[in-house]
Amino acid sequence: MKKPYLSIRRKPKSKSELAQEPRELKNLSQKLQESWGISPSIKTIQRILKMLKMSWHCMRKGVAVKPPAQEYQDKKAQLEQLKQLYAQGKLDLYYLDEAGFCWIPCVSYGWQNIGKYLTIPRGRSQRINVLGIMNRNNYLENYISTQSINSLCSYCLY
Repeated sequence: MKKPYLSIRRKPKSKSELAQEPRELKNLSQKLQESWGISPSIKTIQRILKMLKMSWHCMRKGVAVKPPAQEYQDKKAQLEQLKQLYAQGKLDLYYLDEAGFCWIPCVSYGWQNIGKYLTIPRGRSQRINVLGIMNRNNYLENYISTQSINSLCSYCLY
């Protein structure tokens, strides 16, 4: 029978070391070489990660700050009031959203605990920004810019 490459005592440590670099198994292999004096193959590391109940899947980009619960509820109530005014014919209601596209797409995959998702910080690079304005009848106008789109910019468009 083949001797286990990593002992049971070392496996949890490799999981904690992986948390520092979940996308780069080559770097993890080098760290294991430096700290333990062993150099497992990428396939061996993958098998161990699967035994540790981890899987390879896309990471999610996290939001910078979650709004306070009361502020969220207040804005939700304001939106409902605007919808009622629209239904009464007292105003035109438009929805506005902005999306940015990077020249170099970033789809980050990494080893993560099954059922858990790591978030990664957002990076900066040159972007193409698209501003979409749609009314309740699905009429859409869009604007494309390489400059930043902020609330003043969107107010000036309409």
